[in-house]
Amino acid sequence: MHPAEQDSQEETARSGSRCGGELLLHWHGPLMTGVWMELCPAYDAHRPAARAFIQWHRDADHEPKILPKLFADWETETMRAHG
Repeated sequence: MHPAEQDSQEETARSGSRCGGELLLHWHGPLMTGVWMELCPAYDAHRPAARAFIQWHRDADHEPKILPKLFADWETETMRAHG
């Protein structure tokens, strides 16, 4: 893949499957779960871990050291919601 092709693919926003809004992040859930995780500001802002991740993402001065915890909390919250 050429760098120009990669850049154009990265710029393409993915729409959420639940509300059609723009996603901040989409991710395959833990191995063997088959869960597709989507972080949508419009749909997930009511969930505490998702809200914290969304706020971190929007903060211009976000602290990179807390990203692993935010991600793990969001993943746990999402997996609990899926049962």
